[in-house]
Amino acid sequence: MKTPFGGRFNSYALVALWARLGIRNEHQQGLGATEVALRNVQYTKTGISYPTTREWRLRSQALFAEVLWAERAYIEAMQATSTISRFVAPLRAAPGIERLYRGLHTRVLVLARPR
Repeated sequence: MKTPFGGRFNSYALVALWARLGIRNEHQQGLGATEVALRNVQYTKTGISYPTTREWRLRSQALFAEVLWAERAYIEAMQATSTISRFVAPLRAAPGIERLYRGLHTRVLVLARPR
């Protein structure tokens, strides 16, 4: 599925919009927009599993004594090679930017000391 942010925002209306704009993966070439949208919505329900931040924290805390989110360090480390990180780097001190990065791009979870 090549729908931008399709794993995060997967309402039929949004998925159908991208399909009408011609966004398709290699297996969907030649299919109509409605068929592509239906397949992509179905895939988001059965083929994608993105646990929430809360779910990650609960699962991790059961196994590790320390559970830390480290998007700021990741952004700093990746800005030389990642366009998104380079764009976000000057904003990394802004309130909520790490959470936004975590929610829309990359989650970086540091786990230490097993329980």
